[in-house]
Amino acid sequence: MTYPLVSLLIRSIDRNTLTETLASVAKQTYPNIEVLVVAAVPGHLPLVGADGLGRVRLVTTELALHRSAAANKALDLAQGTYALFLDDDDWIGPDHISTLVKSLQESPDMAVAYSRTQVVEAGKADSDCAVMGLPFDELRLLTGNWMPLHSVLFSLRLRELGCRFDEQLDLYEDWDFWLQAARHTPFLYVPVVSAFYRIHDSSGVHGQAMFYGAAAQKIYKKWRNLWTEAQMSVLMSRVWQHEDLSTILKASQAEALQLNHNVQALTRKQEVLATAHAQALDEIFNSRSWRLTAPLRKSLHRVQQWIQAGQSTGRVMVTALSSLHKLPSLLRKQGVRGLLRRLESELDQGASYLQWIAQNEPSEADRKKMGERIQNWPHQPLVSVLVPTYNSPLNYLKEAVESVQAQIYPHWELCIADDASTDPEVAGYLRELALKDARVVVTFREKNGHISASSNSALESAKGEWVALLDHDDRLHPLALFHVIEALQSHPDAQIIYSDEDKIDAHGLRFGPYFKGEFNRELMWAQNMISHLGCYRRDALVEINGFRLGFEGSQDYDLALRVIERCRPHQVVHVPHVLYHWRAIFGSTALAPDQKPYADSASRRALCEHLARVGISADVEPAPAIPNMNRVRPKLPDPLPLVSILIPTRDRVELLRTCIESIQGRTAYPHYEIVVVDNGSSESDSLIYLDGLVQQGIKVIRDSRPFNFSALNNLAASQAQGDFLCLLNNDIEIVTGDWLEEMLSFAALPGIGAVGAKLWYPNAHDGLQHAGVVIGMGGVAGHAHVGLARGQVGYFGRIALHHRLMAVTAACMLIRKNHYLQVGGLDESIAVAFNDVDFCLRLHEAGLACILTPYAEMIHHESASRGDDLSAAQRDRFMTEEKFMHERWGDRLQNDRFFSPNLSLAHPDFRPAEKSRTQSLSTP
Repeated sequence: MTYPLVSLLIRSIDRNTLTETLASVAKQTYPNIEVLVVAAVPGHLPLVGADGLGRVRLVTTELALHRSAAANKALDLAQGTYALFLDDDDWIGPDHISTLVKSLQESPDMAVAYSRTQVVEAGKADSDCAVMGLPFDELRLLTGNWMPLHSVLFSLRLRELGCRFDEQLDLYEDWDFWLQAARHTPFLYVPVVSAFYRIHDSSGVHGQAMFYGAAAQKIYKKWRNLWTEAQMSVLMSRVWQHEDLSTILKASQAEALQLNHNVQALTRKQEVLATAHAQALDEIFNSRSWRLTAPLRKSLHRVQQWIQAGQSTGRVMVTALSSLHKLPSLLRKQGVRGLLRRLESELDQGASYLQWIAQNEPSEADRKKMGERIQNWPHQPLVSVLVPTYNSPLNYLKEAVESVQAQIYPHWELCIADDASTDPEVAGYLRELALKDARVVVTFREKNGHISASSNSALESAKGEWVALLDHDDRLHPLALFHVIEALQSHPDAQIIYSDEDKIDAHGLRFGPYFKGEFNRELMWAQNMISHLGCYRRDALVEINGFRLGFEGSQDYDLALRVIERCRPHQVVHVPHVLYHWRAIFGSTALAPDQKPYADSASRRALCEHLARVGISADVEPAPAIPNMNRVRPKLPDPLPLVSILIPTRDRVELLRTCIESIQGRTAYPHYEIVVVDNGSSESDSLIYLDGLVQQGIKVIRDSRPFNFSALNNLAASQAQGDFLCLLNNDIEIVTGDWLEEMLSFAALPGIGAVGAKLWYPNAHDGLQHAGVVIGMGGVAGHAHVGLARGQVGYFGRIALHHRLMAVTAACMLIRKNHYLQVGGLDESIAVAFNDVDFCLRLHEAGLACILTPYAEMIHHESASRGDDLSAAQRDRFMTEEKFMHERWGDRLQNDRFFSPNLSLAHPDFRPAEKSRTQSLSTP
């Protein structure tokens, strides 16, 4: 055993217990320790009891330091290989540091080790106090922290990876720090008691403290968007597993005591387990109600029914409950029954992907028939599968290789470039593999150059006309290359072919499918929608000199952007089949998308350079709701154009007043005019208000014809002076002050038709009203994600990112006036329903795209001024307009190019369709 320097970092507020703390440090058997006592208060007294400590230093302060600030100060000053924090009222056993250092040296792949901790409380014997410490479980860490700060020794490499104490947190800063660390390394559990934790009135932690309340909510709010569907699904499944809770009880006397506090008469084992169930819900979701357990067991019965039907618990739960962090809000707002309805809905969706696989993926017999069809293809190119490796886990690497060998398309080669792995087993396996299979080409790099250089080495060895990218721990679907080359038969000039993807856990269980649409430029700006499986013409990659060094972590995103800018949109071809299984394990970006912050930086740098090369002047920044994705802010035209805001209205003056006052009071853009079209108002308050608008210089047009939304807007457009038109309902209330700049920045780009905004219902309970329109949803068209709660980002971030759609609502729509006139404006034969959808479809026919930007937000008091469509005449009109749409657009209403045919048109929540709308390829 070697003895690297350990930095022992003591935060002190000059308690009289510091002497006892230092005495425990002096008794350490580990020989190489530096001690930094960081004073968190001014005027800290000199150290007493530091004799025998050797390297010890008191770091004073002139200003009081917050807990996190003191911790960061200590962290910055530490010189050791390892560090351990210790507060001035706790202490450690003599072998504490020795034991943890030895454990980490024996497990070099880990950077954190921790022991068990004895709680010490005044007036109680140790045998009556809890012992804290459980085997490490990254999912349990999401719910709370069972590791006192001084029980943990960690490598200071974590500091270099950006782990720091969040100075915005008043409590649980150590929990937050461990959550950061857990994104880089698993923790090593050392099941010995060698740390001692004092509970007293000034310790800040008491026996009854639990992970709920405002402080815990800060942690949940900070981390909830970073927790994955798989993590949260498995976490919720544990709430319902009594055996797991029983294990926790046996391992944690502290939790058992907490349960005793809540239930005074624990006499039977079943009561213990039931109370543990309630307590776990308390910890996770801030619910304090015991009565939740009974109805939740009904939901558990649902899961058991699935198990009896042949589904495994893990496979059902792993895709369910993707939005668990909103359960506390649902409980408060909708009560237990509402919560249960939501849970059952989520469970249904969780099982739906498994059902989708069973219903839609070809059987072995079908695959054999599909393989027989390959010989009839006129073009059967060689595909080179590129796999860079470096110290790859052999079990996953073997699965990746075997997934290539299992392809039913026979014309492939596997090009592996090993980036100077230090693990001899990797090199041995690769040499043996190349000897056994002539289709495998292995390049051994002499010097480690990281992922871009390694990928280029694989590319240099490739001979195929096409190349496919595969990570060393992922898997291809057996039909992957079949579907890629099949698509090439009908798209012979394709430059990029990409597919849908899903995730697999450590055991190969599939979950979290990403069913994509056709190439979507603005979504590609926000995220690498091509990603997996991405296939490219090899000549195209050679022409751009392959992967660029310096873009590691986003090298494939940079590669895709550079190919995209050299080809036409139709040459980027989407295959609507799940062909790639992305490994979601601890430390992977599949499980934790922000696992590699340097990748986010490289992504934005790649995008900035791409936009500059294609002539789009724009700023690029992290997407606010999803910081590991991008937001593009195109520059506004210079000079700023006039925007005409067109508002049809009839009576209901309070709506119009709110609308116009929100425009005037919140709109930052300076150059706009308001054009109001009054459709026969008769109420005196309305007439007086309209006259006042005229006196303000606002144009008011009178049109007393029967209500026709299309005609009213066309009339306003004909008299508007602006170069851009903003169609705006009179029941819209502006929320974001830069809404007009945001929408205009996209509408002014070449080739863009209509730009839509994110609209919310006025009642917070009702959630989202509009974030884009899906053609064919619910019939003619429907709103995507309607009813989604605030704070949610939608399907793979869809409502939090700018993206292209087939249609947006005319309740708020911005468009160039000449584009509006080019397609003839709104069709006046469609008076109320679907006129905006028809308009957007005609824009697409004219080669003009529709965009949704989520950064322009408004409240929509929907249809309030014209009332609900309840009369017989109104129902007849709706049916007539629906028939009109079907007659005009026919089958195109079933083919929204930006909405996957694998997603349901019967639901707005992007759940898998019961039956895919892709043409079956299992039959000729």
